[in-house]
Amino acid sequence: MSERKEEDLMEEVNSSEKESEITKDTKISVSNIDDLVNLLAKSDCKVSKYDGNFNAFKIDFPSDKDGTNLFFHLDDSEDAESYLSLTEDLEKAKKALDEKIYRLAAEYENYKKRSISDRDQSVSYAKENLFKDLLFFFDNFERGMELYKESSERTDFYKGMTAVLKEFEKFIEKNNFTKIEVKLGDSFDPLEHQAIDKKSSGEYDENKILEIIQNGYKSEDKLVRPVMVIVSSGENK
Repeated sequence: MSERKEEDLMEEVNSSEKESEITKDTKISVSNIDDLVNLLAKSDCKVSKYDGNFNAFKIDFPSDKDGTNLFFHLDDSEDAESYLSLTEDLEKAKKALDEKIYRLAAEYENYKKRSISDRDQSVSYAKENLFKDLLFFFDNFERGMELYKESSERTDFYKGMTAVLKEFEKFIEKNNFTKIEVKLGDSFDPLEHQAIDKKSSGEYDENKILEIIQNGYKSEDKLVRPVMVIVSSGENK
C-alpha cells in the first residue's frame, strides 16, 4: 500500500470518529489483507472476525472510551478463499494424522499384549518341561522310599531321604505345581486320570480306581500329567 493511501485511510478513520452519525459503526474497505495488516500495525486496535465471516473484521480501539467500532470488508476475497481452502486441507490432514496415530497406538498396545502373552507362554512351557524331567527322578525316588519303608523306616538314612522328599514337595508347590489328590475307590475321571488297565474286583464297583500307578500333577488349572491308574471292571459274573 502506498504511503499516501495509508494516510488517506487513517484520515478517514479519524474523521469517522469525530462525526456523531457514525460514532458506533464505521465501515472502511481495503483491497487485500496486506493493506489491512499495514493499517492495523499503526494502531492499538483489537481484531476479531465479524459474525464468523472471514471476509469481515471487527476492530475495537481500547483507548476509545466511546466504544467506536470499525468494520473492514475485503473487496478481494481471493486471499480469504485460499486461506479457507488451506484451513480445510490442514483439518483433513490433521484428522488423517490423528487416525493414523490412534491406529499405531492401538497396534502397539496389541503388540505389547501379544509379546507379554508369548513370553508368559514360553516361560510356562519351559517350566513345564523342566518339571516333567524332574518328575521322572521324583517318581523313582518315591518308589524307592515306598519299597524300603517297612524295613528301613526307623533308620537315619530313611529319615534323611524323607526330608529330601519333603523339600522337593515344597519346591513344586512354590512353582505352582500341585499333586492331584486321588485315593483308591474314587470314581475314574477322564479329565485327570489315565487308565492303563482294567481288572475285576470284588471290593470296588465298576469304573472305580483299583490301583494308583503314578501320581498326576496340575499347574493352576492346566493338567501337566494325568494320574495313571488301574480301574475296576466290577465283579466277574
